[in-house]
Amino acid sequence: MKGQSGHGFGSVHAALILLAHAPLFAKLLPISPTLIILGRCFFGAIALFVYLRLRGGSEEPETWSGFLRQAPIGVVLAVHWVSYFYSIRISSVAIGMVSLYTFPIMTSILEPIILRTRFDWLDLPLLAWILAGIALMAPAWDLNDATFQGLLIGLFSAGLFALRNVLSKRLLARASGARLLLNQLAIAFVVLVPFVPDYTAVLDWRHLLGLAVLGVIVTAIAHTLWINGMRHLRATTVALLSCTGPVFGVLLAALYLDEIPEPRTIVGGAVVLAGVLFEMVRRARASSAASGADSTQD
Repeated sequence: MKGQSGHGFGSVHAALILLAHAPLFAKLLPISPTLIILGRCFFGAIALFVYLRLRGGSEEPETWSGFLRQAPIGVVLAVHWVSYFYSIRISSVAIGMVSLYTFPIMTSILEPIILRTRFDWLDLPLLAWILAGIALMAPAWDLNDATFQGLLIGLFSAGLFALRNVLSKRLLARASGARLLLNQLAIAFVVLVPFVPDYTAVLDWRHLLGLAVLGVIVTAIAHTLWINGMRHLRATTVALLSCTGPVFGVLLAALYLDEIPEPRTIVGGAVVLAGVLFEMVRRARASSAASGADSTQD
């Protein structure tokens, strides 16, 4: 049991470190965010296809109807990733990542609406707390300010990420996380193709290599490690580990991009992440308690 927990901890931690590199590509690759995400989907889908073929298993083959049912989720994923990279491009890695990590509280609001679950009224003061942290991060409530624009686009991206997770939840009982991600990457790729203004940028081998690293290592391998690690850890542990993602991202941005967050960003980000951490741990414990009650009844 300890060995399995250690393996799960290592897998999730490695996944978080890899995923924290993703925002760097919005700054390091001098091409449009739409083209970056198109390349990410292309290389990520190929890597996941190869992984699933080599893994084999008893999973039922995908049907066209099942694939098409995921089309709306693939569209949401495409817009989420593009908007997330735009948020980072016009502001900073810290602003983009902290904005994105408001998705747990957005999930708690969307889930009762879409899945018809019970609404938890404690989420409203938590939402107010997180919005207060976001307000601290904004130097001015001015649409012409790049940081404020990055915050707004980041919050929009977080909402889309929450929506994608809620919509995907229904499908996890019928397919693996890797299969679902492969389908969504393929759909996102098709959706984005008409919106890329210029493909000549990928003819530069450095850009092509960067897209391959982003798609294979930071997307396919990172998500596979994350899914495998979650099988061996309690939900509360995963929630706690998840909140280290923005910390890794900010440290990597300081190391590779010389982006040092302003004190206002650090304070506001700490307020946001504290609220998110509280929400994730609270929900993880409630889920664990419910699972324990169900197993006792069985």
